[in-house]
Amino acid sequence: SPDKLEKMRQMYMSDKIGVGRGAEGDFAMFGMYIWNNISIDFRTFGAGVFGGLPALYIMGVNGLSMGAVASWLSADLATRHNFWSFVITHGSFEIVGMLLSGVGGMRLGLSLIHPGRLSRRRALYAASQRMFPVLVGASIMTFIAAFFEAFWSASPVIPHAVKYAVGALCWLL
Repeated sequence: SPDKLEKMRQMYMSDKIGVGRGAEGDFAMFGMYIWNNISIDFRTFGAGVFGGLPALYIMGVNGLSMGAVASWLSADLATRHNFWSFVITHGSFEIVGMLLSGVGGMRLGLSLIHPGRLSRRRALYAASQRMFPVLVGASIMTFIAAFFEAFWSASPVIPHAVKYAVGALCWLL
């Protein structure tokens, strides 16, 4: 909505980024990012049991909403660099973690739709065993993303160019 986009614009204005948080605020945000992002990963993974469609829906809605926000903030010179330097590093871990969760969830759903020669119960069990390491990897990536998001991305001390360079390196890795 226009109100939400305006709130995002205000949040990424030059004078608002990372101001007044301090170490205690960064640690609190770290916990909030872990809770929010890993819970999205788990819901995406678990919802895959329903034919994979909820996992696709969750990933699609997240992609569309973040795409709209990114487009809106990129058009404004006052928010462009604050936004992109904030998301580039932690986004490399967070987005891949969410995609891995979604793929794992869709694999669970596929095991129910097309169990092959196994019963649906056995096929679901086998798929969950194969996809558990994927979910653990997604959670680790999301944990790393939360660390960067809390302690790196919002830091007003680190120049945009450094954040862009580290972010590009993380995406390449």
